[in-house]
Amino acid sequence: MTRGALISDYPVGTWLDASNFSPRNQIISGLSLAVVVLEAGETSGALITAEFAAEQGRKIFAVPGSILAPQSKGTNKLIRNGALPLLMPQDLMQALNLPRVGAQKSARKIFPADEVEARLMNTFGSEPMHVDEILNQTRLPVEKVSAALVMMELKEW
Repeated sequence: MTRGALISDYPVGTWLDASNFSPRNQIISGLSLAVVVLEAGETSGALITAEFAAEQGRKIFAVPGSILAPQSKGTNKLIRNGALPLLMPQDLMQALNLPRVGAQKSARKIFPADEVEARLMNTFGSEPMHVDEILNQTRLPVEKVSAALVMMELKEW
């Protein structure tokens, strides 16, 4: 991996220990827009993560389950206490306003500022590309590509 981050309360090399789970879960909930609990028993660590999320002002979703299933006791309790029931993925997307993000990205692709941006957008795929490959495929001068890439980055493309 060439990029990434390691975020921990503990130094590198710390051995796995159950007492480290709670602080780890607090970091995870703090970095998240929302917490989704799929299954949780009455004393599940997922409930601790949901509690951290609530303290941090995050949205909490829980998938409801049978009142007879032990693995649903925690999720059903979360819903009873105010978590949003997650019945389908669209519920999560809508609550986090994620469809709008997708629409904004689509609009940016539809409305490039000029011909250079349009050519660049048609060149990009789902994988990162080296600038030399972009130059090769577009056959545009390096100064135009560089300037357009900077502007596209500023536009958060």
